[in-house]
Amino acid sequence: MGSIVFHTQSNKRKNRVNSEKLFEFENFAVPDSMIKTLSGAFRDNIRIFLQNFAEIEEYTVNEMPVWCTSLFSENEGVFPLYTLEETVRNSIDPLCHHCDLSGWGHHFICKRKYHLIIPAKENWNEPLDEDFAEIQSHSLYGLIHCNGYGHLIRINGLKNKSRFFAADDSMEFWDRLCTVLRTRKISALHVSRKEAVQLSLIHGVAYGEPWYEKWGYKFSGGVPGITEQFNSAILFLSSLRIDTIISDFKNKSHVRRLREMIEIYRKLSDKPLITISDLLNFMLAFESRIPTGNSNACSFDSGTGETPMGLETFVDIMTKDCRWSARRLEEVLFVIIDQLKKHKANNLERERGISRQELRDEARKSIGDTGLIDFVLKSIKCFAVDNQIVSRAINPFSRLAEFTIHETQQGTCIGRGFDLSQDVRFFVIMCYQGIPRLG
Repeated sequence: MGSIVFHTQSNKRKNRVNSEKLFEFENFAVPDSMIKTLSGAFRDNIRIFLQNFAEIEEYTVNEMPVWCTSLFSENEGVFPLYTLEETVRNSIDPLCHHCDLSGWGHHFICKRKYHLIIPAKENWNEPLDEDFAEIQSHSLYGLIHCNGYGHLIRINGLKNKSRFFAADDSMEFWDRLCTVLRTRKISALHVSRKEAVQLSLIHGVAYGEPWYEKWGYKFSGGVPGITEQFNSAILFLSSLRIDTIISDFKNKSHVRRLREMIEIYRKLSDKPLITISDLLNFMLAFESRIPTGNSNACSFDSGTGETPMGLETFVDIMTKDCRWSARRLEEVLFVIIDQLKKHKANNLERERGISRQELRDEARKSIGDTGLIDFVLKSIKCFAVDNQIVSRAINPFSRLAEFTIHETQQGTCIGRGFDLSQDVRFFVIMCYQGIPRLG
């Protein structure tokens, strides 16, 4: 029997992996042997699964035995799926509040329930702690009763291949695992945090359904009427025409950024982008082709060692350190951009820098607050909007700060310096906020 050894400095848990019980994370349960073996009800399948496809650990957690199924991924290596068996005898509280929330409080108390956990990456070589149920960072945490009813308690992305729906990979694995073990019903608590609602809305508008419905989960319970309201919002936003949005938001402070953002994505698309659904669908597909961590990456060399950041990111950073609003900061930035364009045109399109003092004097003709202008000029290092990149550098001859504007070539970088993640959120939130008025 072969084995794979992976090392850890702590040596707190068994590090020897049985290669015959090593399963691919992305294609879990593909081997016919597993599918044929697990042909009964969940209460029987889970015990067969632990006996045949897991190794028992040398420690217990709160008197619960722990098994480890070894998974591997080409990018992540070998990592554990832990299963803990909790019985009525070793349970502190045999009642299940997750069942109460799911409307299953009338079920009889099961003799056994199973905790299934993939820890966060930094904890892969560590044993489970006694407070494992309270840890927020697990890549996956599910609880299944021996009657086949269970709960998806926590889900986080393992590989983070998507900037928006980073938990796709963990959800795919969980769905396969539940299918193989033949669970009956699984509930998942949809947390009403702002970020979770935004992501559900983004996916819903782009693809016509909330993110979790890809795996058959449906809204149930909660505030009366909330499901209908959410679905109505998705249908309404999906059908809105982009040109209507631009027209209806013409008096909003961010309309210029909205118009320019839409224009650039339309240029990138091979197909007409007519509705909001068209636009978001394209943006999310485009995002998936960008190397992870490089949504702002650009081939332009500013000479300062700085990577161009998106305009909204730059404004957000500045608002944390000043008394001026984001709208006022954007106003100054667009005045500066216009002046830099004029300066470049007057110099026959040569990228000759303009001194800080000269740029300040020109900006004062449109902006009366010199303190605001000085703050923005001091904050600029390298940022991008559309296909324009603005940077500040020291002239090696005069030793003075100079500002330049550089136009990147089509396709040189994603969104030519955009932060695509922020663009998507900005667009959806702005449209969603306008629903009552537009409706």
